[in-house]
Amino acid sequence: MAYEVSGKNRARSKNLKKENSLDYYILNNKDDISPKYDKNSEDEEQKYEFLKKNLKPSSVIPRETEKYYETPDNLGYFNTRFGTIAVGNKKYQKNSPVVFSLVPENAKPNEDISDREVNSPNYYFGSDKKIRKEKFVASEISFKYDPERSEIQKLKDDKDGVVDDEKELLYTSKKENYMIENLKKRQNDDIGNLSRVNKRIENERDIKKEKEEDNEEFLSKLNDFVSKLKKDKIKKRVESDDAIMRRKRIQELSIEADLKSLSLAELRKRLEELLKKEELPYEILKKYKSINKGELDKQEMITIIKELLMLNPEN
Repeated sequence: MAYEVSGKNRARSKNLKKENSLDYYILNNKDDISPKYDKNSEDEEQKYEFLKKNLKPSSVIPRETEKYYETPDNLGYFNTRFGTIAVGNKKYQKNSPVVFSLVPENAKPNEDISDREVNSPNYYFGSDKKIRKEKFVASEISFKYDPERSEIQKLKDDKDGVVDDEKELLYTSKKENYMIENLKKRQNDDIGNLSRVNKRIENERDIKKEKEEDNEEFLSKLNDFVSKLKKDKIKKRVESDDAIMRRKRIQELSIEADLKSLSLAELRKRLEELLKKEELPYEILKKYKSINKGELDKQEMITIIKELLMLNPEN
């Protein structure tokens, strides 16, 4: 893969195994979200507080980003309660992958980023000409919609040991499941601390529930965007080349509709009239004047006439 890494490496906690997961970033970047936490509190308490207060995942992910060359151009940004999401998609390829990336909060001041919602009435994706020319920039938390599989997965295999699942894009519950099972075993062995053990089980279940709800909502946001993009319901600024292509297509459809209303004899007469026009390119005149018009069917006649009219619409 062709990546260009930017930004400085952040200091990592020596006590945590490096994972490309929000669990890791929540615990490793606690200084970035102070004073939200008691820095001496237990890890599970920190995750519980983070999830309960609906703090943005974009506030704890690393600042460094990578230019992603293989799939998309930068389409634009939209805002969610999880943070700003960057979107990439190849402009003229309908079935190209759609990629998403949470934009690190501490990187946003250096970027020209819109914080508008997808459905904001005056927001058009690609409204900044500069954005349209840029490659998609991916943070550590990035995903790709694969049109062939119709599913969303991590943008790249980060080999961090965390199983990637479409239903767990932001968080996994493996640690909570492990803790709950181990605490259940202690219920019969630690009667003296039963209330404390039960409280910890309850907290783990709350964390798991919060994670599942966030994962479900986040996946829904991405799927909703993909659906709107497929149905051409995402408002995009029409650039000059888009406008020219659109006008040309409308013109072609209008010409074809008019020609289809004519009889074969009328079409033959129209073609003969057009081939008498001196302003047509010599190569075109030479190409079609030698054709036996009597052997052309109606659709073939329409195709040739349409080509000639598009060369000189005033005809």
